[in-house]
Amino acid sequence: PGTVDEDTMTGGVDLTQELFNRHRRVTLAYACVWALSEAIPQIKAALSELGTSWGLDVERCRPLQASSSDLDCDDLSTPWGLAKSIVEENAGIFANDGWNADGSYSSTYNRVPFMDWRGDPYVPKASPEDCPEGKGTCWNPLLEHDSLGFLFRQEHVTSHIGQTARSIFLGDDDVCSRALPLPEYDYDNEARQVLERTAALNDTTKAEVEFFDSKLTSLLPLQVQYYARLGVTSDDFQFIKADAAAIASLYESVIVAWKEKVTHNRVRPTTYIREKFGRKIVFSYLGPDIREAGNLKAEEWQPYKRVMPHAEYPSGSSCLCRAFAQLMEGVTGSDDVTAALTGPLVLEVLAGSSKIEEGKPLGNITLTYESWSEAAGTCSESRLDGGMHFSKAVPDGEDLCDGIGTTVAEYFDALEGGTVPLFTANVDKAAKKEVRCPSGQ
Repeated sequence: PGTVDEDTMTGGVDLTQELFNRHRRVTLAYACVWALSEAIPQIKAALSELGTSWGLDVERCRPLQASSSDLDCDDLSTPWGLAKSIVEENAGIFANDGWNADGSYSSTYNRVPFMDWRGDPYVPKASPEDCPEGKGTCWNPLLEHDSLGFLFRQEHVTSHIGQTARSIFLGDDDVCSRALPLPEYDYDNEARQVLERTAALNDTTKAEVEFFDSKLTSLLPLQVQYYARLGVTSDDFQFIKADAAAIASLYESVIVAWKEKVTHNRVRPTTYIREKFGRKIVFSYLGPDIREAGNLKAEEWQPYKRVMPHAEYPSGSSCLCRAFAQLMEGVTGSDDVTAALTGPLVLEVLAGSSKIEEGKPLGNITLTYESWSEAAGTCSESRLDGGMHFSKAVPDGEDLCDGIGTTVAEYFDALEGGTVPLFTANVDKAAKKEVRCPSGQ
């Protein structure tokens, strides 16, 4: 905004500031529709319809297509020109980020997005000599089905990113310094703890397991609620900064967690309990049809929630949730939310809303969190409640990612203050196949 004077003021409204805010809102709208259309082509039509309902001409200057000079598509002083530049710049960054999101690193034709593109890609290791803690302690793909007769084995998701994905806000030295020793589990005892904990599930813990399963639909909505209750809108710079920083902290945490997951390659409780205890009768959660605890064969046991296709140790969820909580403490100035909000963060779980147990819960459940760390702690513990992890995976995941959120918050503070952060990534540099971290890190 320019200098405010009488010519830019009408009825107490700063027209220069209002024009700036409107320009930012329109830019954000175009950028969101276009960026998400490129990232998720399956919803491009729905996004175009949404953008049109906002009054946007979504086909005007669409990024990564030939521009039309008579529409000022490359004019950064226009909202659509600025949005187009942002989307195209990000597309260039993503093309070199090491994730292989479009499969072009590994194939020219018939590409497989996010495929491990290294010369020596990850494969499950099940032999005794490959498993430091003995046979049956390495991750193995679970058998899954679609309830229609199709059975298939899991593939470890994005096994390469811990070594090849570009760190933008931390840097390789920080990523590689974050390493964990072998968990040294007493697996039989750990398995019994998992069975006991899932036997104790109730409607509240089940709701928490479901809510925190996706971090994008749990942590970020809590952030949105916080700012909405303060009267901060989604196009306010305060929110934009916090949202971008939160996503950045989750991005870096995923890289760190995946590096350690593949390094340790630990077995999931489902595999160990089924293979080790076999036909032995155990007392635990009987599944979404029965919805309570009882006796069953160990080989038939499963956690409350689907086990994702990646190694058990450490917990990615506890890593991400710790980083998010510390990020929010950094950008808001406090871990406690009750002073600013005059009350806790609140989540209403409606009766019958469970996606796992149809018709449950029978009544509404109110979940409350008085601090970012309390929400993060519940997020972490829900992975144990649901039976997806053994005991050390959660606290060790928190320790692994401790400080990431704080570092990212400081990074964004530096940008806002007009200074160069301590670490800056060369986003134009080509991705590399070689291992990021030296042996043992």
